[in-house]
Amino acid sequence: MKKRFLAVLAVLVAVMLTGCMRVNVGIDVKSDGKADISLLYAMSDELMSSFSDEDDDDAESESVALNAEEIKELEDEGWVYKEYKEDGYSGYLITKQGVDLKELADSFKGAGSETGLGSDDFVVKEENGVYTIDWKVLDSEDAEESSEYAEYFDQFNGYKRLVITLPEGSIKNNATEVSQDGKTLTWNLLKSSDSAAHVEFKLPSNSGLPMVTIIIIVVVVLAILVIIIAIILANKNKKSAVAPTVEAEPETTDNTDNN
Repeated sequence: MKKRFLAVLAVLVAVMLTGCMRVNVGIDVKSDGKADISLLYAMSDELMSSFSDEDDDDAESESVALNAEEIKELEDEGWVYKEYKEDGYSGYLITKQGVDLKELADSFKGAGSETGLGSDDFVVKEENGVYTIDWKVLDSEDAEESSEYAEYFDQFNGYKRLVITLPEGSIKNNATEVSQDGKTLTWNLLKSSDSAAHVEFKLPSNSGLPMVTIIIIVVVVLAILVIIIAIILANKNKKSAVAPTVEAEPETTDNTDNN
């Protein structure tokens, strides 16, 4: 057991030093207050195979894949499990769709009990229509140490990141990268100066139509009115042009002698 523990510890140390690791947490927030979640966890095939237990005849390469029991528990909680193999990395991707924002934290905690990706420090709050997501991924000391290995992760195409996609731009965030439309926020967990991810946002209002839609409707209605008026005027002019001319009756002279 001790030997096994030391081997695993050596793998973890090597991962941190070489950057042969991929971790991605994705949260896709929908307009209706639901969210699709994805958790990716993978390690380099070359690194994991180099730490296989050579003294065990039945040993296989170290793996980050979950066992059947763990997968079953995740599936019972509504998660979908898929093996991940890409660019020399192997691991797993678990996804869950249609999670209510108020249940988001519980979903992460549930996944964490099996995958290690969950956290008790993942908090979602809502007040006066403003949602706040806070996730303390690392403490300040771990965040400082992780930043030292950032270039190694880049060198081996590894990464550790959080990606949140919103239906509209955020009110406030401390993301390390924001898309041009302001909807996709990315935290590079190796380069972020903050130990916690923070974002505040609102869901789109369903009380009325978007301004662009209103403008389009007004333009279409005006165009229809113009066409109707043009047709009415055209028909009126056509009727005037074909109307028959009534000839005046000649005056008759009364030659009756009144005398």
